[in-house]
Amino acid sequence: MGLDIAAHSKLRKVVGVPPPFPLNSHGRPDWDQIDEMHAVFPYVNPDFPDHARDLEQAAYHVEGLSYRFPCGSYRNYNAWRESLCRKALRILPQQIWDNPGAFAGRPFVELINFSDCEGCIGPTVAAKLYRDFLDHDEKLIQRASDRDQHWEMYQDFMRAFELAQDGGFVSFS
Repeated sequence: MGLDIAAHSKLRKVVGVPPPFPLNSHGRPDWDQIDEMHAVFPYVNPDFPDHARDLEQAAYHVEGLSYRFPCGSYRNYNAWRESLCRKALRILPQQIWDNPGAFAGRPFVELINFSDCEGCIGPTVAAKLYRDFLDHDEKLIQRASDRDQHWEMYQDFMRAFELAQDGGFVSFS
């Protein structure tokens, strides 16, 4: 089991499908049942509500594009996130987790200080993160050794946030 990312743009709210979306026996989103509905549901992680402050918990049809990619194991994703944090901010993620307010507005903070397993990031935060990826692209290449193994995931996340900023969201599941 690992982390999968899905990004969607240009969402249209589905009328007649009331929240909450289907949950499994553990009280978490039942992704199998959701897939059968041919709709997407932004799951707002209660630990990070500001990341999706501009989304309603409702069913949506995707009228734009969708993009999915696997991050591999949670361990792999966390190694990538730590690498991003070290290269971009020259600190460890734990420093951000210990005091997120002290790092507000800094590059990639909203991604570093987010769940590694579930939740979504709405269009406003996605737009900020997309700008971070664009602004730091060349700087991080120079700090990477021959575009290290993390480069592909960097490109995947940049594409995901590019889509989500256009009336969509990025889902972590």
